[in-house]
Amino acid sequence: MSNLVTAIIPAYNNGDTVTKAIDSVLQQDYDALEVVVVDDGSTDHTAEVLDALAAEEPRLKVVHQENGGPAAARNRGLAEADGDYVIFVDADDAMIGNSIREMVKLMESEGLDLVISGMRWIRISEDGRRSISETIEDLVRLHGPKDIKEHFMEFLHANLILNSMCAKLYKREIIREHAIVVNDRLDMGEDFQFNLSYIRYARLVDTYAKSIYSYEMYRSTLTNRYREHLFEERKLSTTLLREFLEEFKLPTHMAQFLYLKLFIAQMMQDAAHKVPKATRLAHVQDIYQSEEIQFALEGFEPEGRTERIIYKVVRGGKYNRIWCFAKAANFIRKHFADKFHMVSI
Repeated sequence: MSNLVTAIIPAYNNGDTVTKAIDSVLQQDYDALEVVVVDDGSTDHTAEVLDALAAEEPRLKVVHQENGGPAAARNRGLAEADGDYVIFVDADDAMIGNSIREMVKLMESEGLDLVISGMRWIRISEDGRRSISETIEDLVRLHGPKDIKEHFMEFLHANLILNSMCAKLYKREIIREHAIVVNDRLDMGEDFQFNLSYIRYARLVDTYAKSIYSYEMYRSTLTNRYREHLFEERKLSTTLLREFLEEFKLPTHMAQFLYLKLFIAQMMQDAAHKVPKATRLAHVQDIYQSEEIQFALEGFEPEGRTERIIYKVVRGGKYNRIWCFAKAANFIRKHFADKFHMVSI
């Protein structure tokens, strides 16, 4: 009998899209499937849609809970999962083709603990234009701590590979044995944190170099909702990366750069929301003096034009220079974002 695969789908107000996500799993040509959908306190018709589907489909398990956010919903899904393997699907996305069988085959034939697959990214701009790109990375396999130390930076620079919990096949045994959960303290980067936690215990990791997952990404901007303490709220994800790199005695360059980039992100948001100058000045002073930025600047050697520019802007903590750059960066982001790609977590 084939090993059971559980697809975990967190849903919040996805009444119009969740059926497509569920069908993209259940229509696969792999028999041993279950889908666990966690309705995270939806206020639209999601609950009704899910209950109607579950009444007709024995492989579908629906759990209703009070709203706790995506991390809490995924953790509940993990608690409810019975599968030998786990895959995550978002309620407004879909799996492509019959990919589960191929991922399981690769997992079992090669004795893997994690299969990382490619994704198809459909970017939808504010005016409705759609652009499609594929993230298919045929990277070297990681075999235990030695290979993680030698090749981890390749995975990190293949930006979107570790940034998402989707398009990956995990072993539930590893997740439960090591109590790996999605960190609900993180406002951003919880997928990355989960993957970092998991990969610590994975003896053998390999990539399935085909896109098995379709992700629709609407152009997000820093103007959506103002966060006065953006740097403080989001620095934890970079700190987790820093700790991982230090644990494996790897260069911390990427963590340093991400701290600097997050500093700029705070100021870009301040510019976009036209916050008072006193607040902006306080942000520059407090963030520049923080332990994270001082760590980032110490011995940092920029690699490439983007890093050189951001390093020069931040170094010295000069308000006028940082503020002018933030306004210019907002303009570039608004008009030319599709032409630029920067690593983020």
